[in-house]
Amino acid sequence: MASRKWLEKMSVDEWIDAVENEAQGAIVNGGILHYTRIGADGNAGSKFARVRLVDPKDPEAAVWKTIERPRFSNQELLAQVSLIPPLTQPG
Repeated sequence: MASRKWLEKMSVDEWIDAVENEAQGAIVNGGILHYTRIGADGNAGSKFARVRLVDPKDPEAAVWKTIERPRFSNQELLAQVSLIPPLTQPG
């Protein structure tokens, strides 16, 4: 699961949600995570664009999912950081 967080650029909240909802992000026994840089439009990008989970028992049922990488404003990042308590106390 940790490699998916890195490859799919998941936010901490998305990763926690995927871990807690194992049925959503579970990899079947022998399953293959197939990443591609080729987008839905057929053009190759510089980063992974889509992912699918291939079940060896039913490979035809694998569906491509677009990898969305959110961009945050300074205010959004500050709001996320403010939710985390400091490790040390000032002074």
